[in-house]
Amino acid sequence: VIQQLYREALVWQQQSHGHILPFLRIDKNNNFSLVSPWMQYGSVLQYLETLGPANVELIPILSQVAAGLECLHEENIVHGDLQGANILIDETRQAHLADFGLSIFADSTRGAFTTSSGAGLTCWMVPELIGREQFGFDCAQRSHPSDVYAFGHVCLEIYTGHPPFLEHNSEPAVITKVLAGKQPTHPTKDDCPGRCMSDELWRLMKLCWTHNPAGRLSASKLIYFMARVEQSDRSSSELVDGSPKKEEQDHQNSITSAFISNFEDIGGEDSE
Repeated sequence: VIQQLYREALVWQQQSHGHILPFLRIDKNNNFSLVSPWMQYGSVLQYLETLGPANVELIPILSQVAAGLECLHEENIVHGDLQGANILIDETRQAHLADFGLSIFADSTRGAFTTSSGAGLTCWMVPELIGREQFGFDCAQRSHPSDVYAFGHVCLEIYTGHPPFLEHNSEPAVITKVLAGKQPTHPTKDDCPGRCMSDELWRLMKLCWTHNPAGRLSASKLIYFMARVEQSDRSSSELVDGSPKKEEQDHQNSITSAFISNFEDIGGEDSE
């Protein structure tokens, strides 16, 4: 156990990125705990509850999460438990990926690391973890594509304040839907109090939920498309007050059109 803890600490310590929770030291006086900085606002869900959803820009937070995820994937590390509870907000209101050193281990068959070995809640699980035989896997193995799938769930959770598939009150119902390739339903305005989910973000989320893991976006592609979402969201916000000039509106339309074209270029599909 101690050797595993030191290995976790070594891998974690090497992850120097602005959106990954920093590792400070091992506290040998407290059951060999891994110590990280205090995050003033707690999880992103607590942050939204404290400030109110209307007072927080959600797209930049999601972009920061994607940036942290890309850093992990570049080091061949799988987060494995990406959800709102594991995204912490510091005093400068920056997002950091957490729950990073819980159970890091080397996967001898795939050569990757994972930061969580637990099964997790069914509503957060990805298709290949629930029905590995369907995808030809010998064991349920978290992967970079499963992290990307989870990112789509994080987007939904941050906007609605609830985990995915909340409308289903039984685990078998969720399993059946996920294995059939069904995706979460588009949230209504009532589902997103104080928030407004753009069509661009929703389409990106659907790409994250691509049923076949081999067809999902890479983390680097996720960064690229989140930048497009953020640009479109920012331009839309600038045009909210008053009647925009025609050239400004045309500019906004061109951004949206370019965004959709980029999705088509990578073969994105709209699943039900």
